[in-house]
Amino acid sequence: MTCLPSDPATSAAEADAVLLDTERVRTYSWTDPEAMSKQAVHLSGIEFLRATRKSGTAAPMNHTAGVDLVAVDDGEVVLEFVPREWQYNLNGNVHGGMICTIADSAMAMSALSTLPAGFMPTTTDLQIRFFRPVTTDMGVVRCIGTVVHRGRRTCAARAELRDGRGRVLAQATTTCLIIPRPADDSRVLGG
Repeated sequence: MTCLPSDPATSAAEADAVLLDTERVRTYSWTDPEAMSKQAVHLSGIEFLRATRKSGTAAPMNHTAGVDLVAVDDGEVVLEFVPREWQYNLNGNVHGGMICTIADSAMAMSALSTLPAGFMPTTTDLQIRFFRPVTTDMGVVRCIGTVVHRGRRTCAARAELRDGRGRVLAQATTTCLIIPRPADDSRVLGG
């Protein structure tokens, strides 16, 4: 299948030139995940999340996505982010995978907030529904992750994303498996 410019007079070279003229660059740094994981081994989930929030550190994925942990309670977390154009898909709004990642983080963190030291949640399934496109003109978007039920081996959670006007943008549900956190952090980090 060949994609053609919408204007037949526009050549592929001209289209490439237009794209090159709009190129942006983004750089950033992140916290060593191994150091974060070593801290987590000895703290309850809520203690670890509160320490993370207080120190201003974030998991590399959340830092990459521009997501801030703004509140932690037992069974509930609040994440916020400001939609940016680098998160966009070709349709001109934030990519659904980005929204799903943020919802997954909120739900997993809400599950983590209920766990004692030595345990962690891992997502086994996730369902998401999108209601509105997320765009850069929305300002701060808030994602609240809440535990619905926690058993000994699994934890069910939900997340809801809302814009600054309170409109629901997306809702998600998940089940997390509760597993022992390896004392050897390299197994968690693929080392």
